[in-house]
Parts: sequence; C-alpha cells; structure tokens
Amino acid sequence: MSLVRINKKLYARYGGAVRAILRDGCIVLQGHLPTWKDVVDACQTAATKYSTTHVVNDIVCDEVKDTPMRLPSLHDDALDGRKPDVLIIGGGISGVSIARELSRWKLDILLVDKEPDLALQASGRNDGEVHPGIDLSKGSLKHHYIRKGNAMYAQVCKELDVPFRRVGQYVCFNKGYLKPLVALYCLWRKQHDGISDTKLISGEELHRAEPNFGEEFKFAISNPSSGCVCPYGLTIAYAENAVQNGAEVALNTAVLSMQLENGKIKSVETNRGTIYPHLVINAAGVFSEDIAKMAGDRFFSIHPRRGTNSILDKKAGAFMHSIASIKEITRSKTHSKGGGILHTVHDNLLVGPDAVETYEKENVATRRESIEHVFAKQKKTMPRLSERDDHSPRRCARHRRHGGRYAQKRNSGGKERRLLPRPARRSRTAGNE
Repeated sequence: MSLVRINKKLYARYGGAVRAILRDGCIVLQGHLPTWKDVVDACQTAATKYSTTHVVNDIVCDEVKDTPMRLPSLHDDALDGRKPDVLIIGGGISGVSIARELSRWKLDILLVDKEPDLALQASGRNDGEVHPGIDLSKGSLKHHYIRKGNAMYAQVCKELDVPFRRVGQYVCFNKGYLKPLVALYCLWRKQHDGISDTKLISGEELHRAEPNFGEEFKFAISNPSSGCVCPYGLTIAYAENAVQNGAEVALNTAVLSMQLENGKIKSVETNRGTIYPHLVINAAGVFSEDIAKMAGDRFFSIHPRRGTNSILDKKAGAFMHSIASIKEITRSKTHSKGGGILHTVHDNLLVGPDAVETYEKENVATRRESIEHVFAKQKKTMPRLSERDDHSPRRCARHRRHGGRYAQKRNSGGKERRLLPRPARRSRTAGNE
C-alpha cells in the first residue's frame, strides 16, 4: 500500500490527527489519539499483510500511562567486563532455544533475563499448543516456521526429556450448509499450503472420538499433527541443556542501555555491570522494541495482547483428550477470539485464552469478564465445562508485531561442537510475529 493511500485512509478516519511518514524504510505513524483502540486500528490501517515494510507506532495516546519496566532489586558487578561471543537478551522460549542451538559450537554464550527465573512471562503462561498452521497462508514466515517447528517437536522433546503428545485438533462447525465451502478450504490447505494431515470429518466421526462435544456439531476440520507440550518445562529444559554445553544464564539481570559506536553495539549496561559482547541477539519478548531502540534499530512496534487461560481440575481432563474449539461465523464485539479447550500433558484441561489489545506489558491481573467470555464460547464446544473445576486462571501479555547461574540437570542433545568464524558485531531480533 502506498504512503499516499495510507494517509488518505488515516485522514478519512481520524481527520488530521494521525499521519504516516517513511523513515529508514519503515512506515512511521505520528500524531495524537484518545484511546489505545484508536492507536491499534490506525496501525492496522497502515499495515499490509505479508509485507516486508514494518509499521512503527509513534502516536501519543491519552489512555496510555507511563509504566516503566519492572526491574530487579539486585545490583552488583558480577558481569562487569564480560566479553561473550554472543549475548542473548531474554530467557523465554526463543532466547533459550537459540542458546541451546548455539551451544553446539565453541562459543562463549551469555543469556540474561531480568526475572528471578526463566519462563515467567509469555513463555510460561501459554497453553503449550503445537500448532499445525491450519489458519496460516503459504508464503508467510510464520507459516513456514510453524510447519517446520511442528515436525521437529517430537525429536526435540525426546532429546530434552520433556513430555509431548500429538493429541490432534478439531475445529468444529454447527452449520451444515458450510460443509462444501469448508471442504474446499481443507483441500486448499492440504494441497497448496502443505498441511497434509488436514481432513474434514463428519459429526458422527467427531462424536466417536470426543463424545462430550456439543451434539449440534455437523462436521469438523481435523489436524492430527497438533500437539501439546509443557511450555515452562520445555523452556527450562532448553536452558539446562544449553548450560550443560557451556552457556551461562544470568537471572535478575536487566539491560538498561547500550553504548553505540559507528552504528554498532560497543557495550551493554546492566544492573550487574557492563558487558562487551561481539554479537547481541534480541529475544526480549514484549520488550524487544525497547531493546531494539537502545541498539538504534527500532524498525517495528510491539502491541501486546492480554490473554487469560483457566486451568481446570484433572477430573475435567477425562471429558476430552484433544484440542478443540467452535468456529463461529459472527465476529465478537468484545474480544478478538475466545481460544479453545486443550488437554495438557499433565491431564488438566486449559480453557482459553482470549486476546485483548492492551498497552500494558507486565500487568498479569486476571479479569472476570475474560473468564466469562471464554467459558461462554467454549461451553458451546463442550457443554460439560464448568467454572467449578477452575483451579486458577493464568494470564500473560503476548507480543504481536505490525542473577545466578542456572542448574544443570539434563543429559541429552547438543553434542556437536565445532569452531565457527567470529561474527561481526551487530544485533538480531528473535521471537516476534
């Protein structure tokens, strides 16, 4: 979409309150709007699906409060003067999996995270579903890597001694007249998009597999390759294996600033001293935009989404043994989605999450309306769901894009080690959609 066309759309919707400019190859939105919803809508107006041109949000919003990043209370010089080959910022699934992969070679790897343990943010607060990519079109990077990642999970989890199950996924429909159209959709996904296990099953077949699902379901899309894993368990196992291979993990370590020289990162200031890395990898989740800005490389903006999962008692796990959700044609006016139901590797059921746009990156409070919205939708999938089985909801802010040393316990994976040429000093960002 051309800049002229974007500005015409913005003017039609917001008058002269917002305008788009081109800067460093990115579309930058500037102006002033009253609500965060207006800001998100304006950025979506400027974004083009599958485009390599990113959108940067510089809009001032009346609703947004200044909420600085939560920092550890620890201050020492334990890392002062360290000169690692690779500094990875962020101890979520992206950061620790990168650390484990790099630890196959003879590199000095340091991973830092500001929290007192790993997987305390989105990587430990999600439902652990291993997606088949059924809702993604071929050609996007997300589709490419989800398909590759799905195929890798069984081997990776075996190496790391982490439980993984291919429980399968059902997308259920209660409108029989949609079946011919959905059949064409399944054929396209299977033959064009490479999701070979996609198939359409009848309501009778669905209820033989999952007898507690809603009786009104006429048919469903089935993807047996869908799976589930313990998200925090996998994150921790990745980190432990990386440490066994020589990497170091420093917790309670926040990146505060960076010193740049000739467009390159010279040093990284933390609450535990100044680090002089050769390569910096940005895997900081919802704060990756802030880290990129420190590195003089802010080419994207993060708009978090708030999501709530309810964890049900194990007795509810006997009601179903897969991943499922109802597909409704009407669009919800309150939330962007209502998640699904997932049978976990621990034999609980998870219900959710929803996805609500928010500017808050670290507010993990649970909201009653989110729980009610998700249960109202998923009771259509399985009427036997009950809020009485709810142990405790867990919530996170997931990113979306338009100290001490870790214990060593596991004994598998990452055995290959060979010397790589020393890379040039630069930064890379990992883990964003």
